[in-house]
Amino acid sequence: MGSDMKNFFKNKKVFITGHTGFKGSWLCLILQNFGANVTGYSLPALELSHFNLLNIQKNITHNEGDIRNLKSLQTAIDSANPEIIFHLAAQPFVRRSYKNPIETWETNVLGTLNLFESTKNLILKIKHNNKNKNVNGKNIIKIKLLNILFDLVINCIKSILTLLLDLKNI
Repeated sequence: MGSDMKNFFKNKKVFITGHTGFKGSWLCLILQNFGANVTGYSLPALELSHFNLLNIQKNITHNEGDIRNLKSLQTAIDSANPEIIFHLAAQPFVRRSYKNPIETWETNVLGTLNLFESTKNLILKIKHNNKNKNVNGKNIIKIKLLNILFDLVINCIKSILTLLLDLKNI
């Protein structure tokens, strides 16, 4: 299975939101080792982050930006022209979400919608490029969107469960 994954990602253009975070930096490292061409889009990394400690920035295309900024995100995605997108950008801290609920929803929900909006042109391009090939463009789109939807569903479920558990303890 490991070599299949390596072969799958070799020379693929991969776009990762939230690449400076803990999970995102590990994903960058793994995909680099698989031979993928990684582009990241995220807020600046913390000084003592996994991302900075391993100097991941030197082997990827590193874009600093806010997922809530549609124009900036659109520019990064258009420039990267990715084949695969992993959406890891989020405001994951529960206590912070209580103090700043609007910021949390803007980041986690509006940010995901911005990602969908930013990939519209990419999806049309995939359809056009595969029109005369034996590749079903709809299947490619489904695979890419499944990554995004999976992360969105998991983050929503996690937020709801955390909120319910915290309300139970009040």
